[in-house]
Amino acid sequence: GAFASLSLVVVSLPLAILVGTLLGVLPILLESSTVAEIFRFFSRLFLVTPVIVTGSIILLASTRIPFLSFPTTTILPSIALGINLAGVIGYNLDSHLMQSQFRAFYLALQARGVPRTRIFLRHFWPLSWIPLSQLLASQVGYIVTGVPVIETLFARPGLGRLLVLSILNKDAPVVQVVVALTSVCVVIATTGADVLQTFLDPRLRAERFD
Repeated sequence: GAFASLSLVVVSLPLAILVGTLLGVLPILLESSTVAEIFRFFSRLFLVTPVIVTGSIILLASTRIPFLSFPTTTILPSIALGINLAGVIGYNLDSHLMQSQFRAFYLALQARGVPRTRIFLRHFWPLSWIPLSQLLASQVGYIVTGVPVIETLFARPGLGRLLVLSILNKDAPVVQVVVALTSVCVVIATTGADVLQTFLDPRLRAERFD
């Protein structure tokens, strides 16, 4: 049960980061174009769509489209779980990169003739993961709370479905254990994000050593 839920989260996180990165970076590289606005539209759409809606749409599509029916064990539930996080990453990454255009060092690099694409990919995109690492940690709780919904929709065995069944059966000890495990996972993720942020930001390393 725990392994099934963990595999769902482990698969959904890289998918969300990959899709969110594309949704955040491509609109900046494409500048003011129709394609860039389409990416921004999907980023905001994913951001405001609840997990239960995304999961229901994907589950319905898997029953209607033949080639989507086979990977329902892990891939489709992981996509349903990670879509909202992809929207969060894409929206915040796009906003951060947009604001970076008004910083002094961007104007200085542009004045030296450095290509715009190189400025964003080499300088701004790595720096944008400093605040995004903390954002990802804050979203771990949302991902974990989405696991029971997805496991119930797709009839997957796991801790999330066990939690739902335990609540319906009024099995308080099991509910307490699952909630405690969830809390531990959130604390570990937040601590890991703090360590990662210290590693990524030299200013924080200097402050700690001072």
